[in-house]
Amino acid sequence: MSSNTIAKITLYKVKECGLYERGNDEKAIFGNLEVFLNDLKEWVTQGDKELKETCTYAPFDDKDVKKTFCYDIKKIKNDFLLVTWNESATTNNKVPSISGSSKVGEANINFNNISDDEIPGFPTYFYFMVKEGKVATISFDYTQNGRLNLEKYLKEFFSKLSSYVLSSLQRNTDDSFEHIITGWGDDEGNVYKNLVGRLHLQLIRNKGKIDFLTKNHSQIRKIHQHNKISTIDFLKISGWQSFTNKILRKKDQVNEKTIKFSLETDYQPQNKEELVKILEEWEAQSSLNSKWDDLGFSLLGNSSKIYWLSKSIANDEFKLDIERNENNIFDTDKLLGWLNNHKKDILLLEEEKDE
Repeated sequence: MSSNTIAKITLYKVKECGLYERGNDEKAIFGNLEVFLNDLKEWVTQGDKELKETCTYAPFDDKDVKKTFCYDIKKIKNDFLLVTWNESATTNNKVPSISGSSKVGEANINFNNISDDEIPGFPTYFYFMVKEGKVATISFDYTQNGRLNLEKYLKEFFSKLSSYVLSSLQRNTDDSFEHIITGWGDDEGNVYKNLVGRLHLQLIRNKGKIDFLTKNHSQIRKIHQHNKISTIDFLKISGWQSFTNKILRKKDQVNEKTIKFSLETDYQPQNKEELVKILEEWEAQSSLNSKWDDLGFSLLGNSSKIYWLSKSIANDEFKLDIERNENNIFDTDKLLGWLNNHKKDILLLEEEKDE
């Protein structure tokens, strides 16, 4: 594999982490992230545990996130690199695919067989800077950074498998065994009966730019939108129209796999709350990995200057001189070493970017 890989790194703040009393989200009863990650590192390497045994939850239905597994976890000083494996959907142990060059309504669906032991999916990388209370997602070839899967994975681990869990082994009538959680406690003898695991990572933005837009919401006169999608995902464009209810027009076709769209229209928020809602919706829908997933605003008296939201996000591209192995995965020791050496630069993503 070639070196000098481009990585998109996005910085998050650990907003919530740990075990909380139900109905009380003010402060975690047990909230030491380093303890939890040490627990995870110990749990996934216990005995002869197989990778398929490292999922911490069972999806309830199709709306829930697919299973997430621990591919690897490494520690250097107080920081961790966690690589998760995110399961992809299958049909009867087969992975469906279609030819992108087929005509609409004429594509044949191909099914690639997988064995019972294989887990189709993709890796995602997370760099935990414990003392700073920050987490960086490192994205390479995949548009998804796996954050939602990570939050689900760890909060379930906190509540069911961390060292704070008090449980007993129960034998059922069918001779199967089940761990019954009786509470949560620490080495000092403090015991709690009604706790729930939580993990919430908040995307870090430059407060100055967001505050400027919200403070000057009455001066906004235009909204601008850039979007680049694959031809296969074309129908998903409807999700972008919810907050503007406008029609996007095709600007440029780069190649037969991607299409760029651009929108510029008059717009004035009715109030500050409406603008905040748009900002939050864009954050939820944007992939955060492309400059063509962007939203901007022009103000009264200076329509030529566009305040793009992507400029307010704590992310950037980095060049890594690290090769992938035969499994197309980065060597975790080398990657963690690189992250540790560039930790200061990663934390500086929180600073304001130039336009």
